[in-house]
Amino acid sequence: MKLAAVILNYNDSVNASNLALKLSTFNEIDIVVVVDNCSTDDSLTVMKRMLSGFKKINLYVSEKNGGYSYGNNFGIKKAQELGCDKAIVCNTDVEFDNTFINECCNALDTQFAVVSVLMKMPGDIYPYEDNYRIFSYSEDLLTCFHFGRKYLRKKYNRKLVLNNNDHQIHSVDKVPGSMFFIDINKFFECGGFDENVFLYCEERILGRKVKNKGYKVGVYYCYEYFHNHSISIDKSMSKLNQYILTYKSRLYYQKAYNSISPFKAAVFKLCVRFFIMEYHIIRMIKSK
Repeated sequence: MKLAAVILNYNDSVNASNLALKLSTFNEIDIVVVVDNCSTDDSLTVMKRMLSGFKKINLYVSEKNGGYSYGNNFGIKKAQELGCDKAIVCNTDVEFDNTFINECCNALDTQFAVVSVLMKMPGDIYPYEDNYRIFSYSEDLLTCFHFGRKYLRKKYNRKLVLNNNDHQIHSVDKVPGSMFFIDINKFFECGGFDENVFLYCEERILGRKVKNKGYKVGVYYCYEYFHNHSISIDKSMSKLNQYILTYKSRLYYQKAYNSISPFKAAVFKLCVRFFIMEYHIIRMIKSK
């Protein structure tokens, strides 16, 4: 086994470099691949300065900024070219140690193609069950409305919290895209990330493709990593634009992978317009 860590950077060079330097000290990780996704700041200069001289670390620049899917496909291909058969794909804003690396890699030797551990966020917050589910068309529609989001959170209100005694791997629909392990051969057998999606919903699309090939997605509840949620994205994009891009990706998923009708697509677009209006109203009320 040869394991790579793949880190995709866009305008977050210091965090990307610090993470690469930390992961390069892990004996379990053979190679660190850092991809600059055509940053618009001085990321490349900063990373060249911080990462030069470290034999484990390989720095690349993508040919274009094609978003999360394109950039990570690019990085995973580079890892494969360097002889790696497994990879940890991680955002610049995650923190983790090496306690679960071997266990996750071993799981990839079975029917699992994608494996992760519990994601912990600022404020000691753990995710709810819905972070590991793929929503149906009707559930995606409900997320456009304040009452719908409350209903879904109540429906899937089971918090997934750290359980040191639970060393069983649990099959799920998807895992959060901030940090996970892949078997590279299985990943590309499934088609890799769908590059029609620039940002968001990559996890559900990958989960769907993995299951269509007869493989599994799994998560361990006995380990955790920390995700300083969206810190890198917030530097480059407003919250509203993030939401709009999320719904654009959800619509693409529903059309491409659930084959919804033109009528259902039109209803979805109408509900997204309502969401934008509701978003502005809620912000106006909160500002008073």
